[in-house]
Amino acid sequence: FLCRLRNYNYNNIITMSSSPNFGSTSYAASFENLPVPDVDALRRSALKYLNEDFSKEEWYDNPMISILNGEKMTTTSEEKIETKDAFGIVNGYQQLATPQQVSELENFITTYVSPSNDLRSELRAVETELLTTHAG
Repeated sequence: FLCRLRNYNYNNIITMSSSPNFGSTSYAASFENLPVPDVDALRRSALKYLNEDFSKEEWYDNPMISILNGEKMTTTSEEKIETKDAFGIVNGYQQLATPQQVSELENFITTYVSPSNDLRSELRAVETELLTTHAG
């Protein structure tokens, strides 16, 4: 057994662990025809939104809720939980679905059959729109 370990080709491990990191230049190079975002416009737009339009109360006033078939699953129940940001700080609420709504969601998730198996071109079109038209 020890001889096998000494003779093991560790290059396989190194090769597997050195794949491109998400968001890196080599990761981005694996995609074709990516739009070039206007970084300055994105930055200006984000800062303008944060300084002028962002509401810290939005997720308190309009809690996150489930959506099914494009419709918000509203409920008269007041049962909600606090949401937290990446640092564990409370930043709003999530309205909990009723047991009936949970059943509807589970049924949809377990029975849905997508009309397509490859949505890359559609997603690229959305990505292009977001990184160009809506980038500032």
